[in-house]
Amino acid sequence: MRKVINLAALDNVRFACRSTKLIISQRKGKDIYQDYILIVLMNKTNGREVVHPLTSFIYDNWKRKGYNTQIARAKHLIAFLNHIFFDYKSVLKINSLQELTINQGVHFLETKAKNGRLESTINAYESTLTYFYLYLAKKGLLKKYDYSSLKRRAYTAEGRQKGICSIFKGEVSIVNKKSRAPEKIRRLADEHIIPFIATALEVAPDIALGIYICFFGGLRGSEVVSIKRSEIKTKGVKGEHGLILKLSTDVKYAKGSGNRVKTPGEQGVQAYQDLLGMLYQFHLMYFQEPKDGSDSLLIDKRGNAMQYQTFRNRFNKVKDTFINQLASSNNVTDKIYAMNYLSLPWNSHIGRGTYSNLVAEQCNNLLELMQARRDSSASSALPYLAGSTEIILRVNNHLERMYEERENGE
Repeated sequence: MRKVINLAALDNVRFACRSTKLIISQRKGKDIYQDYILIVLMNKTNGREVVHPLTSFIYDNWKRKGYNTQIARAKHLIAFLNHIFFDYKSVLKINSLQELTINQGVHFLETKAKNGRLESTINAYESTLTYFYLYLAKKGLLKKYDYSSLKRRAYTAEGRQKGICSIFKGEVSIVNKKSRAPEKIRRLADEHIIPFIATALEVAPDIALGIYICFFGGLRGSEVVSIKRSEIKTKGVKGEHGLILKLSTDVKYAKGSGNRVKTPGEQGVQAYQDLLGMLYQFHLMYFQEPKDGSDSLLIDKRGNAMQYQTFRNRFNKVKDTFINQLASSNNVTDKIYAMNYLSLPWNSHIGRGTYSNLVAEQCNNLLELMQARRDSSASSALPYLAGSTEIILRVNNHLERMYEERENGE
């Protein structure tokens, strides 16, 4: 274990986290992979990396949790390790995890707070560090603390383990309260959905299909950039009757936390007139398979898998153009809508909100809406497609009426 806790403070070395794929089983002749998080020591000079034994900390505590939980905890830990061993080594003067005290943890947390991190973020760091101190103490690696004393400090109630609280409670003096977030626009007016997609075709054709999928499939922006071409099933020869998407996170090509699928599974995308089939064929024709082997549906200007930040920037370009078009219209109603769309913040999540509104009007109960949105709940164990065919028929009827009203209004 001495290799785990002794570390020379070298300027060219940093902790980092990486992901790898391991084959865990086979299904129908295909390998089934699972993503694993690794904590590594990285030599910044030559790029070499070695897996660090502290990787076991993640799996001792969150083995049965999802990838997003594991990567978040790993990032908390490496930020702390880099802080005490490298970034502030001249201040903290710590050479080994054996020398670790509560004070170093407080220094890390207060530094984060001074740098503007919100209270909720500090609390997340505190939670991970509390588990980390307990992990080290349980293995007998802390000189100044034994496991029993830290355990008493960490657990609430008299001898009853109701849950772990922070061992740094009351120690951090800087608190940045989150200001109340302004209200957001959660949906586009029905009559603006198709014009908005048309605007995307004009100014950002590389994400026009992705925007359609947000509005008529209810996907989050992070999920749209995670779609793989080989995981798309078409209804009809060219997708003219809809699409079925199989959604999952591929950590190899998801460079940021934004490229994550919150709820893996299948999601249907409804066809509106012949627009979906046209957009799908247009996209496949003009935006070829990515060069990086990611199989991503959306690609950036370099031909690689599009990242969420790029998708967001492109969406904002469409948004700004669309609002300007409304503001420049001779129609008074359009001008009022432009002012409304400018008055409050909104982003690509408005597609999911608009979809939810369309579906909610047609659903008989909350369960149907949860299924249509792929919301996590006790009902998620039910077959996803149960009852969804009827929902799609009802929503399509609504879309038909919306189309007819739009045509009659022109």
